Amino acid sequence: MRLTPELTLARLKGHAAAYLAGREMSAEELRQKLLHLGGEPDRVELVLEEFRERGWQDDRRVLALQQRIAERKGWGPLRLRQQLQGKGLAPELIAEGIQLQGTEDWIERGVSLLLTRFPSARSHDERADAKMMRFLAYRGYAQGQALQAMKQWKLLVAEQDPDKALPGDQG
Repeated sequence: MRLTPELTLARLKGHAAAYLAGREMSAEELRQKLLHLGGEPDRVELVLEEFRERGWQDDRRVLALQQRIAERKGWGPLRLRQQLQGKGLAPELIAEGIQLQGTEDWIERGVSLLLTRFPSARSHDERADAKMMRFLAYRGYAQGQALQAMKQWKLLVAEQDPDKALPGDQG
């Protein structure tokens, strides 16, 4: 829906404030919405700069929000990176956000997911391993992280039921 190609600065600010009142947006998302309304690029940049200076728009807040969402949904680093790129965040900020979570944190999150989805080792075989790998890959875990998470999952499940030996538990 294009309004008018000559949106005033005040109207652009009003639209931007309304968008940000609805949800947190990255600068790129907000830029695209304002340009779609028909705002001139120079005016849109002025609005974005003012909103950044006032603290009304902050890409770091968007990053923190997406990290919380990823944690709640059990997303891995690859899925989080994809979401952040879709929001138009700067590559440096994305890298910083992914690195903020250490490798061990990602693996622990993967183990937690596996314990929720696969609480026991009943009839565990190679097909079950493949299913677990697909499960973690879908949620955005790299192969190495998925393998580490599965290894720790096997150890935890073996501790819960020591009589049940899992394939590949020897070391």
